Amino acid sequence: MDKKTAQEHFPCGHIYKVVTNHSFYIWSIRLGYTLLGAWSLWHSLHYKVYGSFVVDTLIMVFAFWRIYHQDDPQYFIGERGIIVHRRAITLREKLDGLFCPDEYYNYVDYKHIIGFTENWDALHICTTSFGIYVIPLEFQFVSYADKMELMTIIADKKGTPIDTHLPKDN
Repeated sequence: MDKKTAQEHFPCGHIYKVVTNHSFYIWSIRLGYTLLGAWSLWHSLHYKVYGSFVVDTLIMVFAFWRIYHQDDPQYFIGERGIIVHRRAITLREKLDGLFCPDEYYNYVDYKHIIGFTENWDALHICTTSFGIYVIPLEFQFVSYADKMELMTIIADKKGTPIDTHLPKDN
């Protein structure tokens, strides 16, 4: 999902920032998938078995497809709320997320945000019926500076102080 699509699809107002995983993480994963694709190409050229060629071709397509999607946004910071990329839980959701990744973005208004878990793998929000809803996330590989910027923006929008005693990772 890009910035323009997110602004049209969700009621977040103007989007200030698009945040992806840390650049070192993105490039190291891309390197790994490039090596996998290169090995698969080498393997398909040296072994003339038809079944092996089909499997190697599928591996190459998968590797290059994953390279393309490594810098997909993890969240968008808008003026009225954030749009987060929800982590898939079941195998069916994971497979669906391969073909329809835009359907796994959720809009959360700043006033409903309670907080993040310690390792940034879930977002806790308060529902309109005063229940707690947990959205599973994959923010572990977002840079520390981006996480702190998000926490500061949430605190400013809600008018609450930020907890500065968060563990530093990445």
